[in-house]
Amino acid sequence: MTKTLPDESAMLFRSIVCALSCLPWLGCVAPMRVPHHTQGPAGQHASADLSFLRVGSTTRAEVLQQMGWADAGVKNERLFLGRWRDSKWVVVWAVAGSGPDSGGSGFGGTPRVWHTHNLIVEFDEKGVVTNYHVFRDEVLPRELAASLPRVNTPPLDLSHPIDVPVKHRRGQHYEPATLSLGKDSIELTKPDWADSNFKITPQKITALTFVNGLKEESPSPQSTNYTLHFSEKTKVGKNLTMRIDMPALVTLVQYLAQHGVH
Repeated sequence: MTKTLPDESAMLFRSIVCALSCLPWLGCVAPMRVPHHTQGPAGQHASADLSFLRVGSTTRAEVLQQMGWADAGVKNERLFLGRWRDSKWVVVWAVAGSGPDSGGSGFGGTPRVWHTHNLIVEFDEKGVVTNYHVFRDEVLPRELAASLPRVNTPPLDLSHPIDVPVKHRRGQHYEPATLSLGKDSIELTKPDWADSNFKITPQKITALTFVNGLKEESPSPQSTNYTLHFSEKTKVGKNLTMRIDMPALVTLVQYLAQHGVH
């Protein structure tokens, strides 16, 4: 089974044009179709063609051969997580000069607009596809939480804390940090900002939600942004926004699921 998504590019550009056209200093803005670019963790690829996937017949070896360029690096023999971004449009914009000394000069740009896609493929004990889904980052934790038990993923061994590297978003920049996932607590430590370190019980984590990156960021095939929400205030407030890669996200999702956080 596969889920297809509507092409959001046109809707996005209509929204951009509508918003920017209201700005009085804007000289020109328009979407322009450009050659299709597709990029996975392994680099640029021609396209994400999933037509080869067949429930009940496609094997894990075939998935790795066809989609290895999009492999997100998750180590699970019965689950493949692929991730890529693609772009078909740029926004052409220019700002006209104003004022007596401008001489009519201005500036502009043509940034690409990127969309990210995630693919989960599930396998049976013989390595044959049993299910697959394509979806956006907004529902990635939910889809992972559903797929991991379906493929009989062993529970995390929490006899010792599992360290998960993240980048804590603080204002308009990121700072390296580590989430230590323990049996009875989750702890944040930051090598460059120890005053932000804190520990909280998993029962006080209420949700994990997607959040857009900083303004200058393009969606990445390697990582994405999520926020942990807490029921009480910590040293970083009642939520922790972070940039996290896919293997770390899978570990965090499984940890939260084991503690009843959905």
